[in-house]
Amino acid sequence: GDRDDLPVTGDWDGDGRTDLGVYDQATAMFTLRVVDAQGLAWVAQVAFGQPGDLPVTGDWDGNLTTEVGVWNPDSATFSERRAASVMAARTRTSSTTFGNPR
Repeated sequence: GDRDDLPVTGDWDGDGRTDLGVYDQATAMFTLRVVDAQGLAWVAQVAFGQPGDLPVTGDWDGNLTTEVGVWNPDSATFSERRAASVMAARTRTSSTTFGNPR
């Protein structure tokens, strides 16, 4: 990642181990790093959110893999990306307003 990126962690591949990642607020792009069982490291990029959003991660759908999400400080809205895997093309988005907008 770049020095302005924000760090994120999660189990992107469901192997029970925490993986690393970064979120670029300027482009709303997650760059996620995974190390497979053979020790091979690879990265994937996932676009989600709008510039200026803050990253959040969690297992939104209980499938034992971490998904990405964002919180918009202007609207105090969490948006969660739900998919079979963090890199899946087919996704759903769920939003919840919580907190105080700036």
